[in-house]
Amino acid sequence: MDKILTDVKPVTVSEALKVIPVSREAFYRKLKKGELPCWRFGKRILVDVNQILEAMRSR
Repeated sequence: MDKILTDVKPVTVSEALKVIPVSREAFYRKLKKGELPCWRFGKRILVDVNQILEAMRSR
C-alpha cells in the first residue's frame, strides 16, 4: 500500500532556502533538472524541506 504523506508541509522556495544551505540559482537548477522533488501550481513552486534534505543527502 502507498505511504500516506501526513508529515509533509509544503513551503515556497524562498522559505526553504532559509534552512537549506544552497544558492537560489543552484536550487532552481536542481529543480529544473528533476534532481529535487517539488510541486508546481502554475508558476508557483512548493517543496517539502524534509524531502529536499533527504534527496540532497542521498546524492
